[in-house]
Amino acid sequence: MSGTIGASTYGTLDRMLASASSLRDQYATLQEQTTTGLISQSYSGIASNSSQVLSLSALSSQQTAYQQSITQAQGQATVMQTALSQIGTLVSTLSASALSATTSSSPSAITSMAQQASQALSQLEAALNTSYEGDYVFSGADTSNPPVPATIASSAMYSQIGTAVGQLATTSGTPSIAATVIATTVTATTAASGAASVATTPPTNIFSNYLSLAGANAAVTVQIGPSQSVSLGLPANQIGAPSATGTGNAISDVIRSLAVMANSTSAMASNPDFGKLMKDAAATLTSAGTSLSQESGQIGLSQDTMTTAASSYTSMQTVMASQLNNLTNVDMATVISRMQTVNTQLQSSYQVLGEMSKLNLASYL
Repeated sequence: MSGTIGASTYGTLDRMLASASSLRDQYATLQEQTTTGLISQSYSGIASNSSQVLSLSALSSQQTAYQQSITQAQGQATVMQTALSQIGTLVSTLSASALSATTSSSPSAITSMAQQASQALSQLEAALNTSYEGDYVFSGADTSNPPVPATIASSAMYSQIGTAVGQLATTSGTPSIAATVIATTVTATTAASGAASVATTPPTNIFSNYLSLAGANAAVTVQIGPSQSVSLGLPANQIGAPSATGTGNAISDVIRSLAVMANSTSAMASNPDFGKLMKDAAATLTSAGTSLSQESGQIGLSQDTMTTAASSYTSMQTVMASQLNNLTNVDMATVISRMQTVNTQLQSSYQVLGEMSKLNLASYL
């Protein structure tokens, strides 16, 4: 038996082959979707939503970066608060000791107070050199270097204060030299805290070169939003307002007062000027303590601002994640069901094509 295959038969085969090919492509796409969970692994597969996906992804990345900055800054703020609290405690304790010395200045009490002040200076240095994840938190923008690079007790300023205070051990207090001694200690500390101290030979600065030269410009801010930032880089030599007889900032005031107390000796017990000197130290430390509390309060406000911003970003990220999921991810149950349907259709198509091939071959023979 012989025959020919008609044009209509070829047309039918072509259509069925095209249909099978389309089903095969659909099945491959669905199979890929069940593996990745994505509508497509390229933007061409979500062409109608690609601009929205790109916009949401960019916004999400930006907010993630802000969240990371906030997390870093919150950690920094926490250790700053701890350090300020430690400084506040030693300031309060030494203020009370200085005040006590104005009314009861026995030789042994003065010796004990001087030792206490010397230890407090070391504790102050350690607190100011606090770091967080390798960055010094009181160094302003110069976070790689400590704000107090050398021991204060070994500084030229400390020696100058020692010389000035030492006069009380060899004078009677008549006439009084208390005001002169106080002025000398203020001048010495102010000079050691400023830019000019870096240029001396040898340098006499008690703070790092960067802080001494930069001054108020050493402060830095943390960007926590497109148009929102908080001030957190608190330079050691810019902490707090100075006292009435101040040196320019609260920390320098504390250093001066502690240096005065640490240089006190039992030989000054009978000198009435010593009581005046301790009264000034107590008042200066009390004023500095108030300034430190205010600085802590400002950091607390920054922490609150960052907490609010972080909470807002978390909520927005949840919404955006949902939107991106709807635009880029498949519903797995729907895809699996669709894949089973397409597979059934594809198998049926293959069977029909097989039967037609047999019929066409038989007709031809």
